[in-house]
Amino acid sequence: MNSDSARGPVPSTRRRRLFGAGSTGSGESDLVGYAVARARQGDRAALEYLYLHFAGEVQRCVQGIVFQAHDAEDITHNVFVKLLGGLDRYEERESPFSAWLLQVARNAALDHLRRRRAVPSGQVHPAPSAERNPETADTLRDAFETLPDQQRIVLFLRHVVGLSPGEIA
Repeated sequence: MNSDSARGPVPSTRRRRLFGAGSTGSGESDLVGYAVARARQGDRAALEYLYLHFAGEVQRCVQGIVFQAHDAEDITHNVFVKLLGGLDRYEERESPFSAWLLQVARNAALDHLRRRRAVPSGQVHPAPSAERNPETADTLRDAFETLPDQQRIVLFLRHVVGLSPGEIA
């Protein structure tokens, strides 16, 4: 992990070296947009800029979920490796690139936790009331289907995957 990423924006001299002497950018968000566009075209300097600019923030986000520094470093690395082929999925809308990137990082961290947390098959069983009463099971299933996606995901992560409330947050 490069310590430059934790220091904030890349200085203008570094920007000129990454993107050429003439392009210093009018603002940080313009520069990120420019870097994203260039990275989509395979520009390695633009990818390097995105890494240097966002790696620290991504790693802090991931470490807040997985709580292990070495796991957070690995996941951060994997997020940027995926970024090479995944920039096509980013669509510039109301949310900035950093929000999209942090969502990708969050999903990668949750995937890591799911893979790491194996649930022994002896512990997986339906609730006793649902086991005895099929009507209750149907009622629970219907209620679950009426929930908004976010709430359904939280319940799934808590009661099926077995994550703690802190891990889900």
